[in-house]
Amino acid sequence: MSLSFGSVVSLSFSRKGDFMELLLCTLLIKAGYEVFRNVGCDGPIDIVVVDRNSMQTLCIDCKSPIIATDGTLKGKQSKLTESQIAAGIICMTVWEGKIYYWSSSTDMLAKDFEGVVHG
Repeated sequence: MSLSFGSVVSLSFSRKGDFMELLLCTLLIKAGYEVFRNVGCDGPIDIVVVDRNSMQTLCIDCKSPIIATDGTLKGKQSKLTESQIAAGIICMTVWEGKIYYWSSSTDMLAKDFEGVVHG
């Protein structure tokens, strides 16, 4: 078996989602959270985050960011399902090294994540 580094590989939508989820987990760990990933390939929750100090938990559905034609992050993102809203799940995405989130029935980007749980 030979590994080739530096070659460009076309990634499926699912594989891109895998990378987004891993990037989000990495940034949350670097921010000081305990992070737990869903071992299944689907479900309403991708990540559970625990604040080490307060022990507050967040259930997260990770979404790839929706980018405008000018290359900026769109304010309107993917929606949560009604069952996710009822369960208090929030959506998160990563754009240019920052975590953004939205929740409830809105699909509008709220703001960056820093301080949401710690604050």
